[in-house]
Amino acid sequence: MSNKKYYFKMEPRELMRKIVELYREARKPRYYHPKVKRGQSRSISGLSEDLFTYFLAVNLIEDYEFYTDQTITFDKSVSIKSIRPDVTIVQNNAVKDMIDLKMDLGWKRGEFGNFCLDLSNKVNTIKGKNGNIRPLNPDGMSSTQKLLSFSENLIFHIVLISKLNISEVKLNKHLNFIKDSKILNVKVYILSSEVHPNKYGKFIEDVVNSIKIHDDEFIRLLNNLT
Repeated sequence: MSNKKYYFKMEPRELMRKIVELYREARKPRYYHPKVKRGQSRSISGLSEDLFTYFLAVNLIEDYEFYTDQTITFDKSVSIKSIRPDVTIVQNNAVKDMIDLKMDLGWKRGEFGNFCLDLSNKVNTIKGKNGNIRPLNPDGMSSTQKLLSFSENLIFHIVLISKLNISEVKLNKHLNFIKDSKILNVKVYILSSEVHPNKYGKFIEDVVNSIKIHDDEFIRLLNNLT
């Protein structure tokens, strides 16, 4: 009997293509008018979170619930008030995995190792505890409170879409720090390299073809979830 946890109903290449498309659309005004021009691209963080959660939902075989950008609050018995992963994966009201999705490490070039250490300490704090969420109902306006338990084996996964926007030296320094510090509650994945999905000046298909997609990292992530 196969123990496989996933199948690629949505391939890694298709995910990367859609991320390239999100970057392209972010350069255009959301509502077109010939007199309107953007000066900066919009942030694609929220849309990429939705896309990545969809990628997980269609590819993971077992029956899970996925909560995107969901704040989880704790009572006074827990030393932290709340945590807000980009994706929380739930099965039978229990949380075993949480995910932060980042386009690259431009946001934490000098601090990523310590960020992972702090995050690991937070995970230790909430293991075996209960937390409350208030997901939106289908109407998009009302919400319903739900109690979740947190597994003793809880893992926080940090998924980097691209290896770029940080030097190789700094990246390796952070990854070695995580390894040497024996940070077991946090796992890091790098899904692509060589060309960043926000590359402009080429057709979308040419950009996708230029990106080196790390299929082994996609597989490692899917195998490690739940």
